[in-house]
Amino acid sequence: MTTIYIDGSPYQANPDHNLLQAMLSLGLDLPYFCWHPALGSVGSCRQCAVSQYADENDERGRVIVACMTPVQEGMRIGLQDAQSQDFRAGVIEALMSNHPHDCPVCEEGGECHLQDMTLMSGHTARRYRGLKRSHRNQDLGPCINHEMNRCIACYRCVRFYRDYAGGDDLSAQGAHNHVYFGRERDGTLESAFSGNLVEVCPTGVFTDKTYSAHFARKWDQQCAPSVCAHCAVGCNTTPAERYGRILRISNRYHHQLNGYFLCDRGRFGYEYSNVEQRLRGGLRHVDGRAEPVAAELLLDELLERLADPEQAVFALGSPRASLEDNFALKTLVGDERFYAGVAAPEWACLQRYRGLAARDCGLATLDQIESADAALILGEDIASTAPRVALALRQLLRNRGLQRAAELGVPPWQDGAVRSIGQWYRSPLRQLLCQRNELSEHSDGDVYAAPATLARLGHAVALVIDPDAPAVDGLDAEQQAWVTAAAEMLLAAERPLLVSGCALGEPELLAALANIDRALHRVGRAPRLYVAAPECNSIGLLALAQHGLDALQSDMEQAVAAGKRCSLVVLENDLLRRLSPDAFQALRKAAGHWLVLDCLATATSEHADAVVAVPSLFEKQGSLVNASAMAQRFFAVHPGADGLGAWQQLAAAAARRLAAGAELPEHWQSLAGWRLSDDVRAAMAAADEGFTWLDSSAPDACYRERGVKLPRQSHRYSGRTAMAADVAVSERPPPQDADSPFSFSMEGSPQQGGDSRWRASLWAPGWNSNQALHKFQQEVGGDWRGAEPPVLLRFAGAAIGDYLSPVQATESRAPTAGTQWQLLPRHEVFGSEELSNWAPAIGARTAPLRLAIDAASARQLQLRDWSSVELHYNGHSQTLYVAVDPSLPPQCAALPVQRAALWLPLDGSARVELRAAERPLPRPTELIAREGAVHYNNGGSHD
Repeated sequence: MTTIYIDGSPYQANPDHNLLQAMLSLGLDLPYFCWHPALGSVGSCRQCAVSQYADENDERGRVIVACMTPVQEGMRIGLQDAQSQDFRAGVIEALMSNHPHDCPVCEEGGECHLQDMTLMSGHTARRYRGLKRSHRNQDLGPCINHEMNRCIACYRCVRFYRDYAGGDDLSAQGAHNHVYFGRERDGTLESAFSGNLVEVCPTGVFTDKTYSAHFARKWDQQCAPSVCAHCAVGCNTTPAERYGRILRISNRYHHQLNGYFLCDRGRFGYEYSNVEQRLRGGLRHVDGRAEPVAAELLLDELLERLADPEQAVFALGSPRASLEDNFALKTLVGDERFYAGVAAPEWACLQRYRGLAARDCGLATLDQIESADAALILGEDIASTAPRVALALRQLLRNRGLQRAAELGVPPWQDGAVRSIGQWYRSPLRQLLCQRNELSEHSDGDVYAAPATLARLGHAVALVIDPDAPAVDGLDAEQQAWVTAAAEMLLAAERPLLVSGCALGEPELLAALANIDRALHRVGRAPRLYVAAPECNSIGLLALAQHGLDALQSDMEQAVAAGKRCSLVVLENDLLRRLSPDAFQALRKAAGHWLVLDCLATATSEHADAVVAVPSLFEKQGSLVNASAMAQRFFAVHPGADGLGAWQQLAAAAARRLAAGAELPEHWQSLAGWRLSDDVRAAMAAADEGFTWLDSSAPDACYRERGVKLPRQSHRYSGRTAMAADVAVSERPPPQDADSPFSFSMEGSPQQGGDSRWRASLWAPGWNSNQALHKFQQEVGGDWRGAEPPVLLRFAGAAIGDYLSPVQATESRAPTAGTQWQLLPRHEVFGSEELSNWAPAIGARTAPLRLAIDAASARQLQLRDWSSVELHYNGHSQTLYVAVDPSLPPQCAALPVQRAALWLPLDGSARVELRAAERPLPRPTELIAREGAVHYNNGGSHD
C-alpha cells in the first residue's frame, strides 16, 4: 500500500489505482462522470478535479484530474480546498448549461448520478439565460428510450457499447457542443447488451422503455436480491416491484460473475411474471374445459394415489425450478421415480458435465474467463447460449494488449492509451463451430463442421498435445494444420481456457474437452474450463436426478406391464419443448393422470388432467446452481398472488395427511415437518453430502441485523396507506415473511452490516444512483465488503476416474449427400429461451423464423435470402423462409431451437429433405426495407 495525504490527513491507498478510484475506495466523496470502474479513465469531463501540492509547504497547488493521475507515495491532495471546489462547481455549471429542467418527469429522478454530483459540487443556481441546444431523439427499439437533450457528453455510452461490448451501431456523431450519441438512423439497437446503457448513462439519456410502461420512483419500489433465470450463468439481479407487478430488473454486482453488466435477455425477460397467461390457484380439465378447484384438493388426491399400491406415480423435475422444489418432489415420490425433465441428448451431455465438475480446480467463473490469455471454444455458440460469457471473452481478447501496455509502463486504467496499444496485440481465440457467430470476427481461425466432426477435431487437438491421447485418423491437411495451430496456442498460453457446452446435444464434444484438459495437465498446464449448461438450474437438477426423460418411458411401460396404473407429476416443465409430438403422446398415454405444477399456462399444462399454480421466481425463495457449479440464493420480491411455493404446498399436503391420522412413510414424515426453506436445505444436506455447504450460500431465516430484519423497501417508501384503498380504508399490515431475513416493509436495519451483498437496494448519503455501489465494496472494482467465498456444489461420488480415463474418438457422422440435409440446432439470444419468450420486449426483438442453409445447397435448390423452402421430415412438412449462410458445412441446414416445428429433433441427429416451395411465402419486403439490409448470424448474404 502507498501513503498519500488528503487535506492533510494520511491514508493508505492501492498504488495500482488512479487517484479517483483510490479516494472512492477510501470512502471519500469526489464527484465524477466519465469514469467507470469497468471502463477505465479518459478524462473527458474534468469533474473529478482536485488540487495537488508539491510538498507540505506548498499552499497554492495545481489543479489535476484525479481519474488520470496515478497514486504516488507521499503525494499531497486537496479535496475540500477552495480552488478545487470552485473548479468542480464551474465544470458542473458548464455541463448543466444545456441540460433541461425536467427532473420531475425524468425517469432518472431520485436515482440520477447527475443530480447527486450537482449537489455534491455545490451547483444550486443557474446563471445561463441563453437558448439551449436541442436534439431530435431516436426510436431505439422496444427496450430503450432516447432523450438526447439530457446528455452531458461523458462518452460512457459509446465507450461501453463499442469498446467494451463490441457493438457497432451506436456512435458519437457531430462535434463541439453539438455532439450526438445515437445510431445512423432510427432502429433497434442490435447489441445484446444495449440495456446496460440505462445504468451506464449518468443522466436520463437512455432509459428502460419496459419500465416506462409501469413506472415508479426508486424509493417506492420493493426489492430483494435475486438471480437471473434466463440462462445458466447465474447473473445476480435486483428485481423491483410495486402493486404486485415486477417493474424492472437492475444489475446486482457479483465480483466472480456478472460484475457491472447484464445481457438484455436477463434485463428485459422479467415480464413473463406479469403476463395474463399466469396460472392462478388450481384447475381440473373436464371434457376440454378448465374448471377452478382448490389446489389443496388436487394435492391431497396426489398423495392418495401415492399411497395406493395399485398405482405408480412418477415425477419429472425441472431445470428452471429451484433446488428446494425439485428436492421436495423427489422426496414425495421417492428417488427411484424422480426423473430429470430433459431430453436424452441434453441428459447425456449433463452426465459428461458431472465428471468435469469433479476436477480439483473446479470450473471457471466469468472473472477467471476474463483473466485467461487464450481460449478454445468447442461446438458452443456461446454468444447466443450465454451472452454474458461472450462479453467476458471479449475482455479476454484484451489481455495481451494489457500485458504490452504494462511493459511500456502504462497502467490498465489508462483506457485510451491501453486501447491504442491493444489494437496491435490481441489474445488468441479459436473456435470449432457449426456456423459463424458473433465472436468469429475476433477469432484467429474458425472451423465450421457438423457436431461429430467438431468432436473429432477436439480429440485431435488433445493428440497433438499428448501423444498418449486417443488416436484420430482421416483429417485432411487443412484440418490438421488448424489442429496443430490450436494445440500450439494452448501450449503457449499461461492461463488457457477451454469452453464447450450442451447446445448441440453432442456429448462427444465434452469428451474431447476432457481429453484436451487431461492432455494439458500432463504437460504441466492447468487450463480453466467453462461448460455452458442449458438452463438456470440444469446443474442442480443433475445433482438430484439419476435418470432423464428417456428412462421414464420404459419405466412406465414396465409399471403398466406389472398391472399398475401410472400417474405423472410435472414440475415447471413444458414437455412439448423437449419431446416430439409422437413421444409426447406416448408418454401421455402411458400415464393415465397428469398433474402439472407451473406458473405459466404452457402446452403441457393444457394437456394435463389437473394444474396447480406455483409462484414465479420473483415470488418465492430458493436456490439455483449455475454452470460454474456455484449455488446461489434468490429471495421473494413480493408475496405474489399464488401463495405458497411448490415445496411448501407439497409439505402442507403431507402435513394434512399426517394430521388426519394416516400412517406416512419416513420420507413423507420428513416432508410434513418442513416449515422453512432452511429445513429443506438441511434435509438435502443430510441426503447428499454434495449439498453440505448449501446453507452458507445466504443468510438463513433467523438472521437479524441489529436485532431486526433487513428491509425490502426504502426508508423513503411512500403510499403504503393508499395502495390498498380500493379494498379497505384502514391500512393493512404488511405481509409476514418467516422464511427469509427480509421484511415486506421499510422497517428494518437501515444500514446493513456483515455481508453487503444482501442489501435489497443501493443507497448511501449523497449517492442515490447505482454508483452508490462503491460505498459497499472492499475497494472500487473489488468484491462486496464482508463477502464470503462462493458456495460450490460438489457431486458426491462423481466419476473422477472415468473423467481421467481417455475417451475414444468416434467416427464422424457425415451428412448424406443428395436430397438429405443434416439439421443442426441454432441458438438465438432472443427466442430460444422459454421464460423470456413470454416478454413482449423480447418478442419484438426476436428475428423472423428462417432456415439457414449452406451456400452450395442454396445454389443447388436455386434459393436466396428470403426465398421459401419446404422442409420434410418423418411425414411432416413446413414451409420456411431461407437464410443463406456461407459458413454452414455442406449439406447442412440450421433451424432456431424452441421456435421450430415441434416434430423436428434439433439435436443434430435429423436428416431432412429440402425442396423449393411450390407455394412460396409472401416476401417480407417491408421488413427488408426497414432494416436496409438483413444480416443473418453475422455471416449471411445480403439482399
